[in-house]
Parts: sequence; structure tokens; C-alpha cells
Amino acid sequence: MNAPRHFLVITTALFLSSPAQAIHDLKIDGEVEIVPIGVGVRKMLGIARHPNGAIYLNTQHQGLLFKSTDEGQSWTPIPVVFPSLERRQVMHGFGITRDGHLWVFHQSWKFDGGDAFISHSSDGGWVWKTTSIDFPSFAPNSATRPYDRCLNDYNTFVERSDDTLMIGIGLRYSKEYTENSQHYLNDRLRPDVWLGGETMIRTTDGGQTWADPTPVHPHLAEVGYAVDPKGSDRVLAMARIQRRLLAGEDRAAHEKRTGCVPGVEYVYKQGLLLESNDAGRTFHEVEGSLTEYYGHRGTILWTNDNTVVITHQGGVPGESTPDGQLYARISLDGGRSWLNSTETPTQQMAQSTKFLLLPQPPGHSFTAPTVELGPGRFLTVYTNYDLPTKTTGVRGIFWRIIDRN
Repeated sequence: MNAPRHFLVITTALFLSSPAQAIHDLKIDGEVEIVPIGVGVRKMLGIARHPNGAIYLNTQHQGLLFKSTDEGQSWTPIPVVFPSLERRQVMHGFGITRDGHLWVFHQSWKFDGGDAFISHSSDGGWVWKTTSIDFPSFAPNSATRPYDRCLNDYNTFVERSDDTLMIGIGLRYSKEYTENSQHYLNDRLRPDVWLGGETMIRTTDGGQTWADPTPVHPHLAEVGYAVDPKGSDRVLAMARIQRRLLAGEDRAAHEKRTGCVPGVEYVYKQGLLLESNDAGRTFHEVEGSLTEYYGHRGTILWTNDNTVVITHQGGVPGESTPDGQLYARISLDGGRSWLNSTETPTQQMAQSTKFLLLPQPPGHSFTAPTVELGPGRFLTVYTNYDLPTKTTGVRGIFWRIIDRN
């Protein structure tokens, strides 16, 4: 299948000019231990608020959710069991819908992408109804060439105003097909070839069936989605883009653009913001949103007052390595402009202020999602890795946006 070329190039985004406003800053109010060191949670966390006010945290692979009913000050574990499945499950994706149902996207532990399931719970995570996802059939020509693997590590559900529930998953053809020499020119992948990639799927019947696949992008991983809370068809996605040079691309030009060390295999390995204006049917890369090299593992939150919070790890300029710190990028107008150190926000996310949430040490990597506690107040959770014991826990950072003037 030929991939539309707009997946591979940065398109020009049109923005409305933003009026001058106060200079903002980020203030840390404190931290909380959510999961003690030694429990051994995985790194890709998910967090969401229930309509009843409770906050739920997904720890990915331990079969555990955690719940807080006091705005993140204390947490109670909820063991997750899928009775219909024998294999241990990795809970890659998490979300909560307006009807109060909890949703998880999960796969068998160390099963190499050979299965996929979506489960939902109406009682706060104690009893789950599971649906097997027929992902091979999502391929454009599934009768003759079905998808072979479903590879994921971090996913988020998004619910539209018409109750359509969506999630992006990573799909790939067989190794034999992806390594076919016809897809390459001078050992580089042709930009018009679709070997699989991030694909949006949907349910309109409460999770009984999942279908209606549409391609998002061929080179994404760890994708977080956020839908316009005002009910428009606009969807934002914060993702990790990672790829080699494509056929016909100039190495020097792309090394300059991404900031990678000359000669590295992956010229792209950073965060990228994407936008859809047709309810997730098509996405384009937002101009000026490419973070520094290694600035990936991003998450996104879009609040009812039109604030967008993106978190991501940082990269060391000129070294192609992470700096171990956690940053927040903030927009007060739905991602059309981004706060910086002046009274006039910038329209390019990559030029906005990287507000420091967590320094090095203690350091951070992996996803660190955020939930709103109140107007301008937030809780961001992150995996806490203990080097001496080589075990992990989870901590949360309470913070708020303040007027610096």
C-alpha cells in the first residue's frame, strides 16, 4: 500500500495570532509517593480522572491500578485480573469514558505482538469484560496480506462528543514483507511505501467491536492523544518519532533539523506534535513542534479550560543522549500557541519554555502523564528508578501555573 506523503513531511500549520499576556511560570508544590520502590512497576504510566472525582493510575504490567479519592494525596491498589485469559498481561493503554467505564488496552507478556485485547470495567476496576482485537484484519488488503504483529508500549483512549471511543495501536506486516528489497532504494526505505505503523481504531457499540482503522503515521511510537474538550473534530497527538533516513533524503539537512550526532542510525528520535481536524481520520505533523533529539516519551493533557500540558524527557544538545530531566510545555489556547519567557507566546512548541518538573538527579525517563486537579493545578506522575536495588516505584509531582509578574 502506498502511504500518503503528508505523513512524512512537516506541513505548514495556520495559527491565529495570540494577544500579549502575563509572563507565566511553573511552581512545584510538593511530591507524593504513590508506589513504593521495590514493587517493580513498569515505566509507561497512564493516568485519568473518573467522573466521580477519583483519579486512577495504570502501572502497565503488574496487573495493578491505583486509585486516589483525595486528589492524589493517598493511593489504594486495585488488582486487575482478566479471567478469560491465561497469559500474564501488559496493560499498555488506559482511559476513562464519560459513563465511568475504565478501559485498558493489553497484550500477553513477552508474546511478541501476536495478540491484542481491550477490556473495560463498569465497577471501578474489579470486574472486566474483554474483547479480542482482530488486528490482522485492519490491514488495507487483509485477505491477501494481513498485519502480522501489534507492537505497543504506551497508548491512550480518547472519547469524542458523539461517544465514539478511539485508540491508536502500532501495526506491522511480517518481517519477510518489510524486508522485501522492492521497498528500498539504495538500502533506504522508499517514502511512498507503507509497511504498517500507528493506526487509529474505533468502537461505537461500547467496546463490543473494534474496527474502522485509519493510518496515523508510519514512524511513531508511544503516542498520547487528546481530543478537543469543546467537542470539535480537532485531535492532538504527542508522539515519539523514530526513523532512519528515507530514500532521497539528504543526511546533512536532516541531521541539522533533528540535532542528532552525525552518522547515527536513527536521524529522528524525539518528540513530535501531530494534529487532526477531521476527528482523527488524518493527521499532519505540526510545524515547529519537533523537540530536541531524545526529547521523546511525551504525554498530553487537554483540559476543559483549553489548557494543553505536554510532558517529555530532555536531550543533551550535540550528544544524542537523554539529559535525565522531565519538562512541561504549556499552552493556554488549545495548542495554538505556547508559553515562553516573554508576554507573547510562541506559535512553535519547540521554541516554547521547557518548564522543569524534575531535575537530574533523581532523574527520569519514560512517560510521565498529567491529570488536572483544578484550574491551573496539576499532578504529574513518573517512574522512580532506584539504581542500587534496580527496582522501580512511582511518585507524583504537584505543581501549578503562576503569574510571574
